[in-house]
Amino acid sequence: MNTPTNAPHVTHRGGCHCRRVRFEVDAPAVLPVIECNCSMCRMTGFQHLIVPASRFRLLQGADALTDYTFNTGTAHHLFCRHCGIKSFYVPRSHPDGFSVNARCLDADTVEGIEVTLFDDNNRAAETAAIAHLTQEDVGEPAATVPAVRISGFDPRWRGDFARLNVEWLERWFTVEPVDREVLGDPEAHILADGGHVLFAIARDAAGCERAVGTVALKHEGEGVYELTKMAVAPDQRGTGVGRQLMLEALATFQRLGGRELFLESSSKLGPALKLYESVGFRHYPAPRPGSHYARADVYMVWEPDDPPASS
Repeated sequence: MNTPTNAPHVTHRGGCHCRRVRFEVDAPAVLPVIECNCSMCRMTGFQHLIVPASRFRLLQGADALTDYTFNTGTAHHLFCRHCGIKSFYVPRSHPDGFSVNARCLDADTVEGIEVTLFDDNNRAAETAAIAHLTQEDVGEPAATVPAVRISGFDPRWRGDFARLNVEWLERWFTVEPVDREVLGDPEAHILADGGHVLFAIARDAAGCERAVGTVALKHEGEGVYELTKMAVAPDQRGTGVGRQLMLEALATFQRLGGRELFLESSSKLGPALKLYESVGFRHYPAPRPGSHYARADVYMVWEPDDPPASS
């Protein structure tokens, strides 16, 4: 997308064919839209203008909308029940925002459209590139998203693996003996068995780097991996760092040719569960009695469905 990051927003109006559904959306006059080649988007001809929820306002027609969901149920495909048009919806990749169909906007405020193609065959990398779109007051990722790179394990970040996780655990739960064992020696408990530890590394204006997030893939054997030990520094939560880590972890799992990816979590962690659901994790009963962790009451398996993370 080449729209300048400081391009002023104008208020566009749009809606469905019968005009029972009408909305406003704040976006540049030259619209940065995404065209996806998944089955859903090809069939509907949807051009995605993804915005934060604060920049979208439904003016009328809430009672005219019918909600279609499938698979994970995270995306809410909202069709007018009178004319059948989906003029906007809540995308799975950005459940905190909206995707507006640029084809459904009134023409008088639109000066042009810049199209970026989304290749569903390279979903993880493509989704990572648009993860920033529902952050407030963010334009192009290279200019405005925090300078964060995802790195594999490096001994200099070993202490941060423990620090980030302990801070998170102490805030919500307690640090259990199994936590201290794994966090104290990731080389023995994760890397030695074919697992991976990833870090989100931020660089400040002076060029100094620090670890601001982490996640691990623990190999249980025979191609089965556990997504575990995911934590983000308090000052980086809500900036998209967690999603960047998640997408790189999924891409790593795919590169490894993994057979199954699961995680254990807690029903207390609503935002985390939404993230997991948005990238294709589905809820299942635990396949074995008990758990590694006393706090775990949620078991999920990664089963991405056919549409991309943006649909």
